Amino acid sequence: MKLEFNDLGEITDVTSFVRQIESLAKKRANRPIWFRGQENKSHRLLPEIGRKYSYAGATDCLIASESDIFNRFKRHSVAFTGKLLKDWEVLCLARHHGLPTRFG
Repeated sequence: MKLEFNDLGEITDVTSFVRQIESLAKKRANRPIWFRGQENKSHRLLPEIGRKYSYAGATDCLIASESDIFNRFKRHSVAFTGKLLKDWEVLCLARHHGLPTRFG
């Protein structure tokens, strides 16, 4: 069963949001509810690092360079944080600063 978010009615505050999510859960027979995070439902579900980028007349995908991008960011983050971060901390910081990752 596919439900559009606007099928739920108007959400005006946190309480009405919680009520609508509970109502949606009941309609879905308590199956998982996934939020796709895309405004346009016709967009493919790709993490930001897997999307094609155009720069200087060339189009490329960064997924092949993911490890290199991550490791470079990790090395440079020490200068700003003053300590060596755990990988999950680096990923959170990278997303915060707009670095394309699997989480974006």
